[in-house]
Amino acid sequence: MWPFGKRLGSFRQNQDGGVAIIVAAASFLMVVLAALAVDLGSMVLKARDVQGAADLASLAAARDLPRAQQAALATARANLGNQVTVQTTVGVYVGNPAVAPKARFTAGGTQPNAARVVINDRAQLYFAKIFGFDSAPITRQSTAALPGSKPSALFSIGSRLLRLNRGLLNSVLSSLLGSNVSLNVMDYNRLVGADVNLLEFADALAVKLNIEAGDYDALLKHNVTTGQMLEILQAIADDSDKAVLGSLTGARLNVPIKVGDILGVDANARDGLRRALNVDISALELLMAGLETANGNRQLALNGDLNAILADVKIKVAIGEKPNNSAWITVSSGQTPVISTAQTRIYVQAKTKNLVPELLAADLQVFAEVASAEAKIVDIRCSATNRVDVDARPGLLRLTVGNVTNPGDLDNFKRPIDTEELVLAEVLLLPLKVYANVESKDRTWQRLQFGANDIANHTPKTVKAKEITSSLINNLSSQLKIRFLGLQLDWIVKLLSPLLVPLGYILDMILNPLLGLLGIGLGEADVRVLGVNCPGGVGGIPYLVG
Repeated sequence: MWPFGKRLGSFRQNQDGGVAIIVAAASFLMVVLAALAVDLGSMVLKARDVQGAADLASLAAARDLPRAQQAALATARANLGNQVTVQTTVGVYVGNPAVAPKARFTAGGTQPNAARVVINDRAQLYFAKIFGFDSAPITRQSTAALPGSKPSALFSIGSRLLRLNRGLLNSVLSSLLGSNVSLNVMDYNRLVGADVNLLEFADALAVKLNIEAGDYDALLKHNVTTGQMLEILQAIADDSDKAVLGSLTGARLNVPIKVGDILGVDANARDGLRRALNVDISALELLMAGLETANGNRQLALNGDLNAILADVKIKVAIGEKPNNSAWITVSSGQTPVISTAQTRIYVQAKTKNLVPELLAADLQVFAEVASAEAKIVDIRCSATNRVDVDARPGLLRLTVGNVTNPGDLDNFKRPIDTEELVLAEVLLLPLKVYANVESKDRTWQRLQFGANDIANHTPKTVKAKEITSSLINNLSSQLKIRFLGLQLDWIVKLLSPLLVPLGYILDMILNPLLGLLGIGLGEADVRVLGVNCPGGVGGIPYLVG
């Protein structure tokens, strides 16, 4: 025993070969770590592939909810192979920030709008085979939803562009742009018929403002200038329309406006904004909406191009702010918001030309005040043939033939416009005075029903005030009061008919189109439903939510 103990002690004291032992031990450890890294890397890469396949599978399932399992399985196998197992759950997703993300998806529901997909696969192992492990399980899940947990619709109020005359459009555009606009008939027809995709416009606007594509909440909060709007419209328009849009320039193109004042969306419809905006609208309508919103002084003085054969006409227009910050075009799930046109005041002075010596030359003043027309969605029915019910009512209307005593307050909508008797003409140097005032008191909601064809074709429907008919002069003449030499001479209206008829023609041909350009009518309101976004079903543009 003693010789062995002596040799053992000698071995402990001998330091030769120590490095070799450490290197051998470290090498073994490095090989183990390398093997672990290779196997872990294989699992990480596989997990990434499985997650990507789960995302694609959930999007496919949400796009075709009635066949969600088949769609998800086909997508998963196309990306990972036939060995995977796929479990698909259809349910309802509500994008409520107040709810924890994991609790926003609920399985089942009568109107599902989302699908959750769980994929099980295995990652191949290499060095772990030494210990009998050929592969490791990988499980990933993904949830995708169609926009909106409630049905929503895109609708607008106003727009009568096809009823305009070219000269009036030139005058209004010149005032809004602060430049001289002279469109010919072909140019005008191109602008009226030019359609742009609202979704494409919104995405291009986001790029212009350096906003992440698809972040529509951020987009609606940003400001854009009317010049930037015009640039984007020109960029996405057809080649035949680019030149016309490019010819519109002016000093007021640098005025900023909030995007949300043009495109609106209620709280319950935000998830459906991308899908809802995928509609075509008139480029001229969109441009006019931006220019009217940006019109800081709220008043237009139209130029002398409106002279007609039978009368010289001067027009001043004041555009009020839209109440409740109403947007021009809005996505809504019902009842709110109430969208509105802007309150408008128009002052017209028409002086007849004495073409026939037997006729008196008259100086007629007409004041028109139209309060905001309103509309709201009351019901959205999703079925094989979608239907949207809208309640609308025209704005209160006041039409006056008389002298405006405070024309300086035309653009001050907090102050009423006062009128009095007007000297229409002089007969033997004696004044012939007239006065008429017509008001519409119709403020009841009227129901408009839009079927699938109406929605697909963007067919406008008109609600009319029951107290006002379409002819301006017919209404005014029925209440026209005429005084001559201090006497009330209502019977003289018949004698003045040859004088009033041409004036009525001129006023009807100017006031109706002018109000139409501003999105309203004389005691009327036009409403259109541009699209419907229904949860569930087949189609749509789903997005990942978890």
